[in-house]
Amino acid sequence: MDKTQTERLPYVDIAKGIGILLVVLGHNGICHSGTLVATAIYSFHMPLFFFLAGLFHEETRTLVSHMARKSKSLVIPCFLVFMAWLTVQAAKNQEALFRELRSILFNTLWGTGKTMFWGQLWFLTSLFMTTSASHLLIRSGIVCNKVARGILALLLLPLGTWFLDWGAMTPYVDSFWINGRYYYLIQEGLPWNIDLLPITCSFYLLGTIFPKRRFGRSSIDEPFAIALALAAFLAVIAGSLFMNWGINLNLRQYDHWAGSSLLALSGIAGVLLLSLEFGALSCRWPRQILSFLGKRSLWILVLHFTFQQNSLVKITSMGLDWTLACAISLIIGVTVPLVILELWKRLRKKMMTKTSAT
Repeated sequence: MDKTQTERLPYVDIAKGIGILLVVLGHNGICHSGTLVATAIYSFHMPLFFFLAGLFHEETRTLVSHMARKSKSLVIPCFLVFMAWLTVQAAKNQEALFRELRSILFNTLWGTGKTMFWGQLWFLTSLFMTTSASHLLIRSGIVCNKVARGILALLLLPLGTWFLDWGAMTPYVDSFWINGRYYYLIQEGLPWNIDLLPITCSFYLLGTIFPKRRFGRSSIDEPFAIALALAAFLAVIAGSLFMNWGINLNLRQYDHWAGSSLLALSGIAGVLLLSLEFGALSCRWPRQILSFLGKRSLWILVLHFTFQQNSLVKITSMGLDWTLACAISLIIGVTVPLVILELWKRLRKKMMTKTSAT
């Protein structure tokens, strides 16, 4: 296998670190839905992760091998989180849980953010379908070179807006009673987010054609790169403020196939330029922190929302200042998933040690 396919690129981990901080910030109480900051962040933060996933696409694998590998890293974590959630809910109210278990299972298998018990898991099911579909296109020879992939990626974007409308036209309303509360689910989107495929595959394919190499300090013109990054982010803000070119893939929002795509690509370019700058800094701690977060971004992505929102409710009930409460909840949203990951690693290591000993 080509080494460039598997070699870890430092700037990508930094970009993931920046991206995951934006995800947590976008879900923070300080960024109310519809505000400029929230709209600007949402216009590119999820396209960024699909783009970065494409950067590490391993083209030499067979489709079966690729899907098996991605099942292990994306589908199995969904199952484990689901089992953990079921265990907690059973401990709270076993009778109510099992009364609605069929409905819960169906909605979970549907696999969209509106139907899953843990909304953030939509990204895992969507990424699994995206990487599988993209791998099929690449291995089939339809997009065997970078030019063909770039052209197809651009053609998929207008098709994607039509697919979103198609997915939104298949709604149903479901409800179930659990733990003393009614949960109403209004399904929007097709199973496992397949209605998002044209858009997500577009950004994924663009990621596969991005240069997979290290960028040395000498190859970066620092003032020019910073100016370009600022210009890219200003373009995102301007488009969000004046043109209303927003994106929210989970809610099937893609306001303009060309305008929204330009904002997403501008935001991605800005993050990549910033990550290259952080990677070239003589001061190590900023890039080390961002790289650390980037390598663990999947855990933060899946777990941050619940801990951040619940902590914000608890903190504000204590009478703390709103801005300070939001800042503390943001820190909790980032750190608690990291603590859980560390505990999981230690537990897994202990279990493997016991297994090998027997």
